[in-house]
Order: sequence, then structure tokens, then C-alpha cells
Amino acid sequence: MVLSLSADVYSRLVRAGGLVVFGVFPWLVGRYRRQQVQLVESGWERAARFRHLGVRNRVEAAVIAHHADLVDESP
Repeated sequence: MVLSLSADVYSRLVRAGGLVVFGVFPWLVGRYRRQQVQLVESGWERAARFRHLGVRNRVEAAVIAHHADLVDESP
């Protein structure tokens, strides 16, 4: 059994397909690319934050070690 479509139904299917191919698909690709850029940027920001915390922790450790040395040297 062959499904025969009228010209009107066929035309509507072609228009709907065109809308998907030329409208929805590019929108989805753009959305995906924007999300990828945001993820990369947030990853770099997070890495910078962790690097800053590491520097701060090393400085605090040095200060604590210095104070511990002063306490040990007291008579």
C-alpha cells in the first residue's frame, strides 16, 4: 500500500522540514557553541581562583611557620 499525499500536505511537510533544517538546527548549534564558550571561560576563572587560593595558603603557611619559629626561640 503506497501512501499518496496531496500537494497541500506535501507542501506543508516540505515547509516544516525547511523550518527545522534552516531555523531550528542553526539555533541549536549556536546555543551549543555559546554554552561551550561559557564552560571554557568559567573553567579558566575557576582555575585562576584556585591558583589565587594556593598562593594565599602558601603565604599564610609561611607566616604561621615564622610565628612558630618565634615562639620556639622565646626563653
